[in-house]
Amino acid sequence: MAEYEVLLEQARLQVGQQEASLDTLRTRVTAILSIGGVVAALFAPHYLHKGNAWSYWAIGFFAGTVIVGAILLWPRDWAVGVPLGDYQQWITDHRSWRAEHDPDGNDLSAPLTEEIAATLVLAYVGNRAKYEWLARGYGLQCLLLGIEVILWILAVLIS
Repeated sequence: MAEYEVLLEQARLQVGQQEASLDTLRTRVTAILSIGGVVAALFAPHYLHKGNAWSYWAIGFFAGTVIVGAILLWPRDWAVGVPLGDYQQWITDHRSWRAEHDPDGNDLSAPLTEEIAATLVLAYVGNRAKYEWLARGYGLQCLLLGIEVILWILAVLIS
């Protein structure tokens, strides 16, 4: 039982760290959206009406930044805990089995700890794959913002 208690505590800690990391990533995505919007708002009114091709490209990259940001901020199925409602039936079934087959057996704490630890470990593994995808998307969003800024600079210098 002690092994599963250690696993449960470690899984709780790591899933909590994943949740904090997700919050940080989403905050950064929002900041990139804000920066891109401010840059576009500063330059677009002055250079779009001049027919500058660089400004049209910059607006296109800003749109790409917004689209990637919206995808990254879109709500996702992120496991941050144990779905406790799912365990009511498990507990009922386990109590029934124990009453029939092992009435003098131990309480539910050992198998329940094992079950919850396994659920959190699976949540951690699933979240890790999703987070890697989100981190790549954030890198793409930063790249799009950088290109947008460079294009606005070119629009200013060329006109």
